[in-house]
This record gives sequence, structure tokens and C-alpha cells, in this order.
Amino acid sequence: MSLIKWIKASRSGSVVPVEGAPTVDPMPAHTGIWLDRCVLVEPDSQEHPHRQKLHSLAMRSLAAGAPARRNYEERLRLLRAEAEVADPLGVKRRVFEVKTRTRLLLHPATGSTVTEGGLLLHHTYGVPYLPGSALKGLCRRRVAGFADLPFDADKLFGSAEESGTAAERSFVDFWDALWVPDGAASPLVEDIVNPHHAGYYTKQESRPAPSDGDAPQLTHFLTVGPGTKFMVVIEVPSSEEDTKAKRLLDWIERVLLDGLAEDGIGARTRSGYGVLSQAT
Repeated sequence: MSLIKWIKASRSGSVVPVEGAPTVDPMPAHTGIWLDRCVLVEPDSQEHPHRQKLHSLAMRSLAAGAPARRNYEERLRLLRAEAEVADPLGVKRRVFEVKTRTRLLLHPATGSTVTEGGLLLHHTYGVPYLPGSALKGLCRRRVAGFADLPFDADKLFGSAEESGTAAERSFVDFWDALWVPDGAASPLVEDIVNPHHAGYYTKQESRPAPSDGDAPQLTHFLTVGPGTKFMVVIEVPSSEEDTKAKRLLDWIERVLLDGLAEDGIGARTRSGYGVLSQAT
């Protein structure tokens, strides 16, 4: 079956056996669409063979030389050139890279894909990224416990409307931190969770009591692997004579890096996921 016919059959709701999936090039040009649309997982399957096949194809599609990665690398080159150009009028900008020290799991319960969520990919480029809103939220939460702030947190990172208090618009702008390919490997890796009491957690009626004799049920999901780099871009409004902008950017960069290293970002941070540090 050709790639085009296979995709059309999957989108139409037809049950497409995983053996019918194309196994030769061309690989998908957009990994996110591939994960969202191309294979229907059998609902009664306990081993999820279709899901693992889909994971394997997704990981291959972002390895060196694959079309999805080649397309993205060219777009990233243009975006990096735009980010690293001299500061535009009225703006001061900071560009640096961070790297995952542990596996990263963002938006694991979206339920919007055939893989039941598990991974956040950029809607346009189909690659892992850190949303700017998540980076800003991490900074906002990080400084909430600071006693003596050199800057007003509500004005910097924004605040929601509360009784008697108007909402504040964020003074700082965080770009989405896009994946930076480094080496031949894919940024995606497969992980496993072993729930022992599947019936207790999933059945709505006649729910069985959990027992030590319950067998574990392996569930595979995709994560971003350790060593994956992202390009962070932070902007603040500034006049040409403004000497405070650099100090402000230094402070925000430090808050963000400390938050990524100590608090983590994404899901399951208490289990060690989502730890990042500045890339060297």
C-alpha cells in the first residue's frame, strides 16, 4: 500500500493493519501529523503493537537525514539568524540554549492523538519544543516565594485578574524554545510505565479491588530524551539608552535556568523528569 493511500485510509476511519504501513521511503515530512493521523490503535489490544510501530516510525523520522528533520533544520537556520540578529529597535533580546538532563514529558494527557497523548510537538514544524508560556509560568512560579525581588513579578510575568485587582500583561516575552538538532540521533525515545492495577484504574463499573497479585500492564509512550537541546529566546522592551535591560535579562535568565534545574518543567517532575541545564 502506498503512503498516500495508507494515510487516506487511516483518516477515513478504516481499520488499517500495521503490516500495511509503508516501510520504505518517503518518510513523513511532519512527525506530528504522522503521530496524529496515520495509524489506528486497536482499542482491545493489550500489547499495543500499532502504537509501538508508530513510535518507531516517529523516532526514525527525526533522525539525521530523514525528510522531516531536513525540512526543519532549514527552517531553524532562518529562525536562529532572525533571533541572533542585532536587537531590533525598542527591544533587548537574550538567546541561549538549554539541554535536557533527564527525560522530558510535556502534556501527557491531551487525548488528542491515536497514541493517547504523551508528547507535545510543534503544530507547524512537528518537532519537540518548550512553549514560551510554560517557560514564563515556570519563572512566575519560581519567584512567587522570593522575599526581596529586584523587580515586580506581576509586571514582569503578568498576573490573572483577582477581586479588586486588574490583570497585568507580561512585560517579558518568551519565544517558544525550539529543538536544536545535535548529532545523528532522534530527540524522541520510548519509555514505559507499569501500572499493576489496570482494572481498578480503568473500569467504571464493578471496579475490582487492587491486589498484590495483579499483573503489570506495560504501557509505552514517547518522551524527549536526555541531551536534547532547545534554543531559548527572551525579549524585553527597551530604549537605546536603557541600562536596566541587560540587568533584567541577566536576572530572568538566572531565574529560568535555576527553575529548570531545580524545579523541572512538564509532567512527572517529582519522578525526575523535565530537568534541564544550560548547554555548553
